[in-house]
Amino acid sequence: MNFGRQLIVQIGPEGGEGREFRDIRISGRVDKSPTRGPNEAVLELYNVSPDSIALAQTPQARVRIMAGYDTPRLIFEGNIIREGAIVTKEGVDRILSIEAIDGGALRTAHISETFSQELSMEQAFQA
Repeated sequence: MNFGRQLIVQIGPEGGEGREFRDIRISGRVDKSPTRGPNEAVLELYNVSPDSIALAQTPQARVRIMAGYDTPRLIFEGNIIREGAIVTKEGVDRILSIEAIDGGALRTAHISETFSQELSMEQAFQA
């Protein structure tokens, strides 16, 4: 019995149409970083459709996790990391394992800066 507890997982591209999972077997954890580093989520969704698997494996796929009683609250939102959505078989179950981090732009951010004079690495990082 869940005693009113709810867990909702949403997967999809940012700004696009995704899928919502709530009445399937889901396990996992959300690790909140005590520092300014990114938070992480690891999930296992059991027996989802091939279309849902493909959606989780698309570049820039995002995951949202909501949990709580009566009205679930957002506890995690982030990007599925590259190679972070894999499928395994365990008996009759097909398990979609997902690893995600919030602040996903941190992993893919680039900067292009040109300097007219020689400077130290510290000066470059400050700029």
